[in-house]
Amino acid sequence: MAGKLEFIPYAATLKLKREAPLPAEKWGEAGAEFLKMLAKGCHEKGAAIIGHIKGFLDLGEAGYFYLSTVGVEYTPSCRGIAAGKTDNARLDLNVLVYGISRPEIASLVETQAISWSLSLKIIFTLREASHLEAHHR
Repeated sequence: MAGKLEFIPYAATLKLKREAPLPAEKWGEAGAEFLKMLAKGCHEKGAAIIGHIKGFLDLGEAGYFYLSTVGVEYTPSCRGIAAGKTDNARLDLNVLVYGISRPEIASLVETQAISWSLSLKIIFTLREASHLEAHHR
């Protein structure tokens, strides 16, 4: 049916590692900035609607953050309980959009992760969830 927008769910996990520990609050700020970058990228690629971009940033013993945004015009939220420093983290990511394809979202996540990781001196690995896993997260 022409003109109908398709809902595209995408999910991935990024494992993050730094040489030097980063304060927990800096990890949270960095996670929120990453979501902001993704929202901007989705908008620039032509997403008609950003349903939700959210993440769970696990800092191990240093705590965690819930991250969330619904578009470029909104500041991403960052809520959690975290203290101390850590040199590694895991970001579970969900991108729920209308109007761009799953391969475009995957490419955008990878491209933005590269840019983000370089600015923070982070080494990352990216593992995409299968379509079925992404749909049920």
